[in-house]
Amino acid sequence: MKTFCSVLLCMLVTAVSYSQIQNDSEKDTISIKTTTLNEVIITGNLTTDPVLSVVTNDYQEQIVQPKNVADLFNGINGFSVIKRGNYAIDPAFRASQYEQLNIQYDGGTKAMHACPNRMDPITTHIIPEDISKIEIIKGPYTVRYGATFGGLINLVTQKPDYGDYGIHGKVSAGYETNGNALVNLAQLEYIQENYDIVAHAGYRDFGNYENGDDVEIPSSFRSTDYSVKLGYNLNENQRLQANWRQSFGRDVLHAALPMDTDYDNSSILSLDYTLSNLSTTINALTAKAYYSYVDHLMTNNRRPSFTTTGASSAVDATTIGGKLELNYKPFKKF
Repeated sequence: MKTFCSVLLCMLVTAVSYSQIQNDSEKDTISIKTTTLNEVIITGNLTTDPVLSVVTNDYQEQIVQPKNVADLFNGINGFSVIKRGNYAIDPAFRASQYEQLNIQYDGGTKAMHACPNRMDPITTHIIPEDISKIEIIKGPYTVRYGATFGGLINLVTQKPDYGDYGIHGKVSAGYETNGNALVNLAQLEYIQENYDIVAHAGYRDFGNYENGDDVEIPSSFRSTDYSVKLGYNLNENQRLQANWRQSFGRDVLHAALPMDTDYDNSSILSLDYTLSNLSTTINALTAKAYYSYVDHLMTNNRRPSFTTTGASSAVDATTIGGKLELNYKPFKKF
């Protein structure tokens, strides 16, 4: 009996046991095509401005209108902005900010802020529509435009179009529903062979905006700006240019500061002289002189603290400077 049960158990095990043949899975037959690129060589000249990058101002393609010039740095690698409101915005580059960055107009013109809390940095004294490009030198690698630690930022204003003489002009306007932001701009230029006149006028009115939680952020301001640029070509190699601009800020609210700006008035005057191709060794001689004045009043009239302590501070700042530069090349490699 035991022998019969053992034989039967072996037969059962044999009956339920089976094997499976493994089928080979199909492999992807798509081959990767390798494309060999030509050699790319990047060269530089250490005797000129090092690590220089140029960013063109395409403000017309932006969805949101720039509040001031500092908004133009939002899309540049390495840059961020420090916001105290819509009006007072400072650019920062790789953790370098304030006086660590040398920010100037047209290769040397400076305007120092009057407010200790930087309610009126240099980026508030010019409209972004007047900026044609931004030149950036990263790091302390040049002293051509003055001492700097974090980098140099040169805001280049628009130049006249000498390709077509006569009168030219443009008018533009923009409006945003969030904050009831209104921007107007008018430009008129008259160009002749020996002289040119370019005039800008702009008006900006920004209200308080609402964040994602429908909380109203106090950031309204009104700003009126205008500029006049006169240029005269003495001959083919000499040019004299005068630039006068004024900016008037009114009722500026700063969400991140204990006070607000009642008014902020600035005036900037600059004179430029260029003499090129003097000889085979002297390539160019340039001279610049500028004057800027900022008049600023800040109060807490719109703050809850005004009921207990009223505070106001009237400050101003005057900046005078100049630069003389000679491009001299005594021989080929010097």
